[in-house]
Amino acid sequence: MRGHFRSRRFGSIVAEAHQLAEEGVKELILVAQDSSRYGEDLGKQDALGGLIRELSHTDGIEWVRVMYTYPTHISDSFLDAIAEEPKAVKYLDMPLQHASQNVLKLMKRGGNRKSLERLIERVRKRVPNIAVRTTFITGFPGETEEDFQRTDEPHQER
Repeated sequence: MRGHFRSRRFGSIVAEAHQLAEEGVKELILVAQDSSRYGEDLGKQDALGGLIRELSHTDGIEWVRVMYTYPTHISDSFLDAIAEEPKAVKYLDMPLQHASQNVLKLMKRGGNRKSLERLIERVRKRVPNIAVRTTFITGFPGETEEDFQRTDEPHQER
């Protein structure tokens, strides 16, 4: 169980990044339950891209990495920041969790295999050579053998 999303203030994060850089830290890792929703609770949309850009201009910091971004909130501005900022690690940690629309619905998640494949294509087009890490869940309550096979079948080229 988890509560509502809460974002730290932009200035607070930037100030901590400067302090960490002064102490010799080389990599900043932004971690949240769903980092791609950063700033929504502060009334800001697509704030993660701006945060990545700001942190990438911190002297002494060599890498800025984002962990745990959900497929439903991957914005173009976020992807552009990763693609364009040299210090932004070309890495996406995104739990797809399943390919069956039925199981995703049971998990209270949107999408289906085709929409997830389109998302991965969009990510790779905007950020060439990006590494994508994901997780899948098998044995979810209500999952059928057919649902499982949706996750296991090879990608179909179009």
